[in-house]
Amino acid sequence: MADLETVATTVQTKDGTCFSAAHGQTQITTINDAIAKLNLAIARANLAIKVDGNGEVVAVYTGHVPTAVLALTQNASAADEVVIGADTYVADTDFSVGADADESLTNLAAAINGNSTGEVVFATNNGDDSMKIEFAAAAGGTPVRGASTSMALTTDITGATWSHGNLNATGRAQQILVEEGSVEIDAVNAAAAFDIELPFTPDRFTHCAYAESGGTYTPKYTTATFVIGSDKVTVTPTAGATALADGDRYIWRAWKTITS
Repeated sequence: MADLETVATTVQTKDGTCFSAAHGQTQITTINDAIAKLNLAIARANLAIKVDGNGEVVAVYTGHVPTAVLALTQNASAADEVVIGADTYVADTDFSVGADADESLTNLAAAINGNSTGEVVFATNNGDDSMKIEFAAAAGGTPVRGASTSMALTTDITGATWSHGNLNATGRAQQILVEEGSVEIDAVNAAAAFDIELPFTPDRFTHCAYAESGGTYTPKYTTATFVIGSDKVTVTPTAGATALADGDRYIWRAWKTITS
């Protein structure tokens, strides 16, 4: 995933107040043009953002855990093997064959989770003659979103199958949360600070201003400032020498990195 500082540099001009995707234009026909160009710039920066045909963000991938399922059609027999990467679990040696497939899978999952030097997976008996393994923070530890290391999955239990031949066939790292929007500046909000309420506390925020004239918008340098708060950003439009004015359009985007 691209670093968010890099992305912020990519989509802002040197003064930090306008997106470079729209920089250099003398005018745009709609504010959506600028937002679409910003969305495209971020998508090109290889963030996991899905963009529709109009350039609008429609989804941000939050990741999922690499997972594979071992399904049994009958019970294991002594000496049968289940292989997970570098680890081989032998029936009646590393785990006990139970009275039925469900019990055997319970015993197998316990053996996998109890192998502190084994592959970094967590195993769960699904209760339907199948067992799930998930990529984890440590052997037998908490499942985590992301890309698994290569772990080939095989077994010689009669009739048993793995859903995938390698645990790395699934999974995606968590990425970012994104919110965007625009504010039409009028006489009231041009005169005092206003809040942009968000569903999360961002760790990155960027903005852009456009002046409206005759139905078109021209990029505008602004010295308006912002402060990131708890689930909000407070914008002070009157800060500095070039304040936001009645009729301007203020466009913003907020990011939050997901790290757990």
